[in-house]
Amino acid sequence: MCRFAGDADIEGLYLRTMTKIAWIALTLLLLQACTAPVPDTRTDALPAASLLDRLPGAWIHEDSKGGYVFEEYWSRTDDTSLTGLGVVRAGNDTMMIEELTIQATDTGTWYSARIASQNSGVPVFFRLIHEQDSLVFANTAHDFPQRIAYIPAEDGHWHVHLDGMQAGIRKEEHLHFSPNLSKATP
Repeated sequence: MCRFAGDADIEGLYLRTMTKIAWIALTLLLLQACTAPVPDTRTDALPAASLLDRLPGAWIHEDSKGGYVFEEYWSRTDDTSLTGLGVVRAGNDTMMIEELTIQATDTGTWYSARIASQNSGVPVFFRLIHEQDSLVFANTAHDFPQRIAYIPAEDGHWHVHLDGMQAGIRKEEHLHFSPNLSKATP
């Protein structure tokens, strides 16, 4: 085989380039694997006699400062899931609609929220991490919120806390949901 003086430099450049491409591909593959988890589709029943049994119904939070009204409507679909709808209104205008689910699978119980105009319309999943005295769902890979907590109040209401980091700053939102007696559905 005939070799030229620059062949060693070309081979070295080729190996360095291929090594960089392999590292980039591996990094992208690892990043894809570390995104928000998608729950297994196999199902287990929701925990019996849990706080989840108190969630079905129509709920409302009125923000007197911002003039917003937050509404949630929950219903039990079957033994393994609840479905919900979240609506944010400002006066007569609907500002946001989100599709909500709580689904029990063999990998855990998952809360999902889907807003058509965000996240390319793909649901964001949060794993149930606590259910003794409140329902706490978490997804540390999500921007905001990273944690959603439904805390029952003795008066039959729910306190909902959303928290996480947004643009490097800790952010919290607190909602106080009362039974929405004026509406059974949106």
